[in-house]
Amino acid sequence: NTKDEKEISTIKKEISIATQSKVGNLLNAILCVFFMMATLLVIISCIGICLGKIKIPLKETKYIKIDEFQKI
Repeated sequence: NTKDEKEISTIKKEISIATQSKVGNLLNAILCVFFMMATLLVIISCIGICLGKIKIPLKETKYIKIDEFQKI
């Protein structure tokens, strides 16, 4: 009877460890998919910019002399 109880407690511990491992693996898989999609988006954007199909909206402002500020 004691032997059966030890086996049952051992099996319960193994099930607990397996469940934790399963949840951890699921979380890792979700994060991996997220970062793969983000990386793929960056690569596609870089290719589009290099080929000239995507225009970068940010530009430097025109140089304004100090004299022009004083007129305003």
